[in-house]
Amino acid sequence: MLTTLGEKSVDLVVDNVAGANFPRMLKLLRRGGKYASLGAIAGPIVSLDMRDMYLKDITLFGTTTWDEVVFPNLIFYIEADKIRP
Repeated sequence: MLTTLGEKSVDLVVDNVAGANFPRMLKLLRRGGKYASLGAIAGPIVSLDMRDMYLKDITLFGTTTWDEVVFPNLIFYIEADKIRP
């Protein structure tokens, strides 16, 4: 994914895999980007280069629950072309 999209190419990563790909996901983020994790199906222990976090001023979120309206809103924003995968 990193070679396809390129470093610093996205504003948000939503990841439920983690594992060995975690460091590559952080490299995708632009300065001020956000990373949300809702699982670790590829493994809970990850490698973190702190420079990928603090030098780009990113925010890391962990979540296990969300409001009921989140997914209908997400679909609405995608269909309205307000966000793109």
